[in-house]
Amino acid sequence: MQGRYGGKFHSGFAAFLKSGELTDVQVVVGSTHYHAHMLLLAYHSEFFRRAVTSHFREGKERVIHLGIDDPADELVLTRETVLPMLALARQLMVKSIEVGPG
Repeated sequence: MQGRYGGKFHSGFAAFLKSGELTDVQVVVGSTHYHAHMLLLAYHSEFFRRAVTSHFREGKERVIHLGIDDPADELVLTRETVLPMLALARQLMVKSIEVGPG
């Protein structure tokens, strides 16, 4: 029973994100605006949690401008891109990224 509920919950959030319905924050990368759910961003990133809960402009307007280049629709990790992506994940305080030994 719990597994089925979790699947419906996840797909429900995915449907809202895809439609843009009930999004409550925008992340701006270059000229692209991404509509997102503040709760999900804050859960996965301390950077975003601090941004949306602050008393600064980002927290009040719910628009976060990132000073990074917008990757294409797809990100492929290679030997050349993995270290910059790990650095960006660290900068954005993404807590689910871990680097193992080696």
